[in-house]
Amino acid sequence: MQNNDEQTHEKAARKRNDIQGLRAVAVIQVVLFHLSLKRFPNGYVGVDVFFILSGFLITMILSCSTQPILSMLINFYSRRIKRICPAYYLTIGLVVLATDLLVLFFDKDSVMNEVQWAMVFATNIRGWYLMTDYAAQLVTYNFLVHTWSVCVEMQFYLIAPFIILLSRNSRIGSAFAILTGIASLYFYCFSNVVDSASFMRSRLWQFLLGGIAYRFSKTKGPYLYGLGSILGSNFFLSADADKLNHPLTDGSTALKF
Repeated sequence: MQNNDEQTHEKAARKRNDIQGLRAVAVIQVVLFHLSLKRFPNGYVGVDVFFILSGFLITMILSCSTQPILSMLINFYSRRIKRICPAYYLTIGLVVLATDLLVLFFDKDSVMNEVQWAMVFATNIRGWYLMTDYAAQLVTYNFLVHTWSVCVEMQFYLIAPFIILLSRNSRIGSAFAILTGIASLYFYCFSNVVDSASFMRSRLWQFLLGGIAYRFSKTKGPYLYGLGSILGSNFFLSADADKLNHPLTDGSTALKF
């Protein structure tokens, strides 16, 4: 049985020009970043924007659902799988096929190891397990390193319904979500773990920030939260105009829209 509420809100999100425009900007940023790290060093901000947008949209979808919890969870996860898995696994399949065709040029065992991690949405965990950061993987023939962000998304989806439902009608739940976000931000800023920026726990605050933006926009007005995010971001801007050196600056990029 299809979740009509969820479909309605997803369609509404797809029709919003501001969200679609922000997605386009984020895509361009990421593409330029990978084309030239030297010319577009801050293109990675596009990924941060995607995570915040995802938190905004998922909070909107789940908060507006009127279905029983079990039915809502089944529909939520089935729709996430249908939206992400076909293209994701097609990409993995093409990588495997290309490796077979060009076996003389690449280490097939290494590629298949990457595939195994990617198949279970754990590419981001692989970097930590092998003690190699993202930049190091970019200069090698790691064909699936870019799937780390999809893995973070899927890992967030595993816990998103429970955090959102817990905080929807409970002050304790809201406090828990806020404290979780603060802990995640702390880990993001101060962790010494290799490639910690690709961990879901260090990105969770961005998803939660998107959720807070949605809740705040519904209760306080979009103009008020937009103005607040613009003013707040000024405290985190780098002294160098060409650098974005603080994660909260990245987050404010999405909130301004």
